[in-house]
Amino acid sequence: MIGVCLVVLLTLAVHQWLVEPFAALLHPLLHGSWAPWALLLLGVWLFAGSRRSP
Repeated sequence: MIGVCLVVLLTLAVHQWLVEPFAALLHPLLHGSWAPWALLLLGVWLFAGSRRSP
């Protein structure tokens, strides 16, 4: 039971400290436009391809 509580608290802390600031920074860029999503997907695809190449 203590382990479950620790996992929940750590998850909330990580969300509060890491996810929310990034979401606040990206929200103006991502709001109402598909272009940033396309650039993000392209970046992930290129990164994944560069990681696979020898």
